[in-house]
Amino acid sequence: MIQIKANWETFKLAKGILKHRQANGLFYLIKSDGDFTWEATISDLGAEAEDFIDNYKEISDMNSLKYKTKNDDGVIYVSDEIDYSKDGVKRISVDMCDKRSWWLEAELRTSQGLIDSGDRTKYYFNSQDVVTDHFNSQRGSSAPRPLNIYVGGQLKTEWTDYEVNFRKPYTSENNLEVIFSEQLPVDSVVTSDFYEATTSDYILTPDTGYMIKLKYVELQISEGAILNDAILFEPGVNYAATGNTDYYPQGKGTIYYRAHDFINSNTEVMVGRPFGELTVPFNVLPEQYLTGYLVFPRGIEPAGKNSFNLLRCRLKNNRPITNCEIATATFYCTQEDLE
Repeated sequence: MIQIKANWETFKLAKGILKHRQANGLFYLIKSDGDFTWEATISDLGAEAEDFIDNYKEISDMNSLKYKTKNDDGVIYVSDEIDYSKDGVKRISVDMCDKRSWWLEAELRTSQGLIDSGDRTKYYFNSQDVVTDHFNSQRGSSAPRPLNIYVGGQLKTEWTDYEVNFRKPYTSENNLEVIFSEQLPVDSVVTSDFYEATTSDYILTPDTGYMIKLKYVELQISEGAILNDAILFEPGVNYAATGNTDYYPQGKGTIYYRAHDFINSNTEVMVGRPFGELTVPFNVLPEQYLTGYLVFPRGIEPAGKNSFNLLRCRLKNNRPITNCEIATATFYCTQEDLE
């Protein structure tokens, strides 16, 4: 008897109903019954199993899925892990609940004095919104935003002379901490060059000479988050017809004011388990309407209805989401040569 291990979302995908990414990239269950999950043989699933097998080729041909043949134990495994080939791209937006990650429009501040906590070891910034590379996501998501620390005008080395406490949760009252490895002499003057957050804008656009094909887009938001500002996804254009400036046509994007809006827009919500510094579960919300869109570089006229030059994700009024540990958008895509 052949078994298929997958989750219910993948099974429905085979019927053309839903696309959904499992956090660990491997679908391991085929059906759910309340809070319990169980495996089912093809005979148990009857006609639905036949639909699954009939759509085998459709599944194996989809770029976002890998289909493994059955193992020695007779079990077929289905995975929707993104195929990161040499041109694969994964880009992660700024964290909409932590202004220290808002790197795109951050402004440089120089020779800013730090505040001694009183022990000449721990120092604080005057600004709560210091942006550093510690808070920027990887895989082409951010431009460098260095943080330099000086004592008496002499540049110091991170991890040798000092550490930045980037693990401290962000709050509106929180100042970033710099902790020196040794107590500084009396009357030491500690200054810094850093970038300060201005807006929450994150813009997805390809490098010059390339185009991006969006495979999958999703939001990750902590359970219990308070949406005190609207989240927007805005396709934009930038080529000769717009004067080679960024232009976002009204009514072309999506805006979320409330949790209800997410539920109304997304047919499925996946819940991820906390790990590391995360202490509460987080919701994974697929942005399915963006799947398959093409993103051309600035200056090149988009070709086709579902294409544009940039995709902006932002908070409408730049008010961070509160009571929240993570609020990001992830774009799974490929970057290909522009023909």
